[in-house]
Amino acid sequence: MYTYHLFVVQDAIFKTYSKNPKTLYVFLEKLYHLNCRNFNYGLSVYQQLCIPIHVKLLSNYIIEKVPAIKVKKNTFKMLSFYENTTLELHYANIVIKTDATLPAIYHILQIYSEHILVCAFVENKCFWLSQELKKLETIGKKHI
Repeated sequence: MYTYHLFVVQDAIFKTYSKNPKTLYVFLEKLYHLNCRNFNYGLSVYQQLCIPIHVKLLSNYIIEKVPAIKVKKNTFKMLSFYENTTLELHYANIVIKTDATLPAIYHILQIYSEHILVCAFVENKCFWLSQELKKLETIGKKHI
């Protein structure tokens, strides 16, 4: 299973790091591992880099439009024959636990924002969601 942490990045930050997301990844990884005693510092850095998630908006959209089962308040199990995916909505980020390298929910989340950085802290990798989906789309067009 993979665990992906998705962050909605501010426009100016996206423009600055669009070609080099690994630098931004390092900041977010340090926030992820930050000690609770440094909460105020971490919150300040987060607010400079990211935009809080509209949890209620996304939750309502998923309930109405996405084949999923609500497991807990802001946790959803995606209904799919092809992948095993759980989505957790938090104000700071979105956590996806899945057995798929590119889960189908990514397409919905790209509609929410084009400036989403996907971080896999365990695998030590990151990518811009919109760029990864464009690559996938380009590969699909070559095979048609």
